Amino acid sequence: MPGKMSKERMEALIVILCQNMWLTLNELSRLLNRDSKALQDQYLTEMVATERLQLKYPTIKNHPQQAYGSGNV
Repeated sequence: MPGKMSKERMEALIVILCQNMWLTLNELSRLLNRDSKALQDQYLTEMVATERLQLKYPTIKNHPQQAYGSGNV
């Protein structure tokens, strides 16, 4: 998935990928071909804050197996 993608399309794609399953930051980074730090800073943190994504371990933000989900995970 090389090249520039609009923020809205990227967020929609992240939601789709995380639907009904948990994906870690590293898994999302590989699937989207994006730097993990940039992905977290530019998309994931805000998406969790606005409840478009859920954390697998919401009470332990830096859990070593932290993952992101959407929908019915």
